[in-house]
Amino acid sequence: VISLVIRQLKAGKILFPQWDDVSEYMQDILNVFIEVKDGLFGQELIYDHHPKQPDDAMHSLVFCVCAAYMAAGDAGLLGPSSTARDEPGA
Repeated sequence: VISLVIRQLKAGKILFPQWDDVSEYMQDILNVFIEVKDGLFGQELIYDHHPKQPDDAMHSLVFCVCAAYMAAGDAGLLGPSSTARDEPGA
């Protein structure tokens, strides 16, 4: 689900107030980084953060996105902002 949220952030689908109003919250999101590691079934994305830098905002954002999809009746997170569907136009 973190990948979905990051795609939505990059696409500008999640909007925030002005930076000055939410800079501490946003810094928590910016503390998250992605590592690509070889796993049992190929390459895996590993999301992490430095132990002394919080990532609480990312977790709260993931929770909010999941809740929004569920409230919209899409508990499988298959909506238009997801790459989970392979159908054209999805």
